[in-house]
Amino acid sequence: PGRDVVYRVRCKDGQDRALLLRMAPLPSRRMIVTLVDVSAQQGAYRELAESEERFRRLADTLPSGLVVHSGGKIVYANHAALTMVGLADMEQMVGRGVLSYVHADSLETTRARIAALYGKQADAAWIESRFVGADGSAVPVEVAAVSVDWQHQPASLVIFNDVSARKEAEEERRRLEQRVQDAQRME
Repeated sequence: PGRDVVYRVRCKDGQDRALLLRMAPLPSRRMIVTLVDVSAQQGAYRELAESEERFRRLADTLPSGLVVHSGGKIVYANHAALTMVGLADMEQMVGRGVLSYVHADSLETTRARIAALYGKQADAAWIESRFVGADGSAVPVEVAAVSVDWQHQPASLVIFNDVSARKEAEEERRRLEQRVQDAQRME
């Protein structure tokens, strides 16, 4: 088997370069040695790592829940997503089936949306749905999703907002309107 070593060198023009020295033995005590400038690839890897870190920092500061799932399994969840379903740690969510957090009355719609996303037929527009919290409670949400690639695999990036407070306010408004109507009929 050959051996690869990356050396950092400073060129005459002052630029730092990364050079890959690859050595492969041949029969009769001979060797093939190649030297390849891999500076651009290493720069691209570094930029990718920095971009991923910026994404994670941004995602973790969002007030909306954000989940990425691939192959039906959750591969990333931000802090807001964990909070909305009552979990404390990302490891409690990552690796679980995405449908395990979808309420039974929203499963059919969610399955169809996931199939369309994985098939890259269309992004999933905002709809109201219900998720299931860690304690089994129903969590009303507005949810949208887009197709993404996650580690070279088709995936979905899902963003959602807990609309419990809005639903409660709507119900309170409906009750008050009903009371006003009842009072008007009594006059």
